[in-house]
Amino acid sequence: MKLTFMRGHSLHLIFSICAGVFILSMPSCTRQSRSVRIVNDHGNTRSLENSGPLVNINKATLKELETLPAIGPGIAQRIVEHRERYGWFRRAEHLIMVRGLSDRRFRELRSFVVVE
Repeated sequence: MKLTFMRGHSLHLIFSICAGVFILSMPSCTRQSRSVRIVNDHGNTRSLENSGPLVNINKATLKELETLPAIGPGIAQRIVEHRERYGWFRRAEHLIMVRGLSDRRFRELRSFVVVE
């Protein structure tokens, strides 16, 4: 389809300007700080900042796993048992296969774990 109402490269120039304005108006992709909001049974929220090192879920001990938000001794034990039975986790998202670790709970601790 050929547009004949504009001559030369005017249409191309207008399109380029509009595309540039659109791209510049989009929010930038900045790295967010690692924080988690925890909601307790009473509806109170608190934020946890990850200022320490990440926990490698393939090598972490029970005590190290228990330091993660939303992970108690029971789930920490099941993570270790899952590792021993099926081998190391290939991705952090595979933690969801551990009984008792829901998607919501995983999203709370995702920024605190790493798989190496």
